[in-house]
Amino acid sequence: MSNKWGVKPEQAEVLLEIEKIIGKSIPLLSYEMRRDTVEVKIKKDNIIELGLFECELSILPESLTKLDSLKIINLGNNKLTTLPESIGDLKSLQILNLEENQLYALPESIRDLKSLLDLDLGFNKLTALPKSIGNLKSLRELDLNNNMLTTLPRSMWQLKSLEIIDLDENNWEGEWKEIIERDIPHIREFCRQRGSE
Repeated sequence: MSNKWGVKPEQAEVLLEIEKIIGKSIPLLSYEMRRDTVEVKIKKDNIIELGLFECELSILPESLTKLDSLKIINLGNNKLTTLPESIGDLKSLQILNLEENQLYALPESIRDLKSLLDLDLGFNKLTALPKSIGNLKSLRELDLNNNMLTTLPRSMWQLKSLEIIDLDENNWEGEWKEIIERDIPHIREFCRQRGSE
């Protein structure tokens, strides 16, 4: 491959576009990615990890979906208010870090991230979750702390692989104030019975 990362040309184009947006070079990662970095990890000629931590990003380019081998993306500490519907095209994605952005909603296409294991949405401005979040059957960790949630969708009872959930510091109302302190089976059952549609 004739680019500085040694990746497929269409993936190199995406990185070049992102470099232009953030005004920084994206270096090649040789070890394990840290949470607070701007770097890319390659396996063979595919991008498998992308760190865009604290890059002042307010939008994600649609071209990001060309990174079809991407397993981990760290978009923490940016200025994202929305995600493109095309985020659901990242079918290989296992870890999605969106902590400390300005997200007020998630697209319904989140349901298509079937391989997702860890979703960090802490410190955003979410007022509700899409009911499609219940389709994330592989999800093991979900961080929703420090948002503006008042309830959870009924579909969350379907998250049977969930092992860790952080619901602290939201705008919980009524019975939701008490249930957030319970264990995951109780939270899932409460969502099944009283969750929003």
